[in-house]
Amino acid sequence: MRDIIEYMNLADSLKAAAKRSGLSMLAISKATGLNYQTVHGFLKGERDIALSSAVKLADVLDLELRPKASKASKAAGTSKKGGR
Repeated sequence: MRDIIEYMNLADSLKAAAKRSGLSMLAISKATGLNYQTVHGFLKGERDIALSSAVKLADVLDLELRPKASKASKAAGTSKKGGR
């Protein structure tokens, strides 16, 4: 089962998942098709990353990206978080 992360925690979640994976930055770069410098800079906190690249990283790291539920949907109980 994939971990679910919200966009607000995107960078931290991807960095933590990369560390947990045990994959080298080179292996992640090859698996995602992203430039090594892009992966390295992002995972070291030296640069931002495009959402399209984050999606590729999430896929390789077995994460699922979901938009953060709005306050209105949370208040109405329509949030999908927690398996509802």
